[in-house]
Amino acid sequence: MTSEVIRYRNANNGDVVERQHPDARLEMLPNWSRVEEDAKPKRETKRASSDGKEDGGG
Repeated sequence: MTSEVIRYRNANNGDVVERQHPDARLEMLPNWSRVEEDAKPKRETKRASSDGKEDGGG
């Protein structure tokens, strides 16, 4: 049996979090909304390139 994961996205900063059950607090806050199943949680890390500058990813 697989448990379904619920994902919420923060409209202010783009954070995505996962919950095993509906989160009443996130459900009532206007800046949080449920996202589609294919969305992945956002990592808060930034990679630095070899020249010491942030890697913009392309």
